[in-house]
Amino acid sequence: MPFRKINYPFNNDIYSDKDRFIVPDYKFTCASQITTDSIEVYKVDKNGAIKIFEGKKDSSEFFDFFKRNNVMELSSRGIISAGHSVVHLEDKLSCGKQPLESTMFAMKIMEILQEFFDYKYDYFVLLNDLFVEKDLTRKDLSEPNYYRDQMFNPYIVPSKIAKTITDTAKKLNRAIDYNYCTSCNLADKFRRFIKKQKYESKEFLREKNDNCEFWYYLLDNEKILVLKNNKANCVACNCTMLKDIRFTNTKGKLKDGYKSYIGIFPFCSKANVLNGCKIAYKLYKDFDLKTYIIFFGGTCN
Repeated sequence: MPFRKINYPFNNDIYSDKDRFIVPDYKFTCASQITTDSIEVYKVDKNGAIKIFEGKKDSSEFFDFFKRNNVMELSSRGIISAGHSVVHLEDKLSCGKQPLESTMFAMKIMEILQEFFDYKYDYFVLLNDLFVEKDLTRKDLSEPNYYRDQMFNPYIVPSKIAKTITDTAKKLNRAIDYNYCTSCNLADKFRRFIKKQKYESKEFLREKNDNCEFWYYLLDNEKILVLKNNKANCVACNCTMLKDIRFTNTKGKLKDGYKSYIGIFPFCSKANVLNGCKIAYKLYKDFDLKTYIIFFGGTCN
């Protein structure tokens, strides 16, 4: 997986106010208005996505289920993702309620994995920079988006999330690095991949409408949009993410990466995440990543 990495232990004291405070009135609001206290767990493989657990996020039911004899058949080499959201440009050290809660949930899973199964999983965050709010300083839309540039120049681990991971690392007596990747980077990789493959595959369907070009993947006879006007979307991003978790690319050669993946996402991303994961199993040859997706919390802010 081509992560960017912030090594443990974290030191946010090195950042100046200029690094932290970018756009004073910047506000991100998830387009979804979902509110829920539910949790759902899906196992994804070549047969599709199957719900294997449903309950309430504040109860102990899931953790009891998770502890039972490795019911999810995880391997020792795995990785967990949580904290999916955007960077808060009004203050990069801040974060929303849902990303923090999902990080806490992920750390609890990491504790169980190590204490009950002696599995020391890695951790990463998928940052959403696909739909950055319009930068009004741009006169030409082909120019770089200042908001997106500032998200990662530099990227800072939000304080409460850094503390949550640090507390877990101390409890487990090991380093937990903060790995992260961006949706735009993954989507662009998918776009380049499909550009090489789409003319040779019956699974891809091209349509044109009002000067727009659309590319769909035919998944079980359902059209799933993956590209619009040469720009890949969240489905494409999640598809590429799974491939990059399972395989590492070294000088053009694919090598074994992680064997198991647990992804924690808000319900607002449910369709995009599951469709992306299902397409990965259809699209990539001999794909065998043990994949479990947990939906937890309504929105990504």
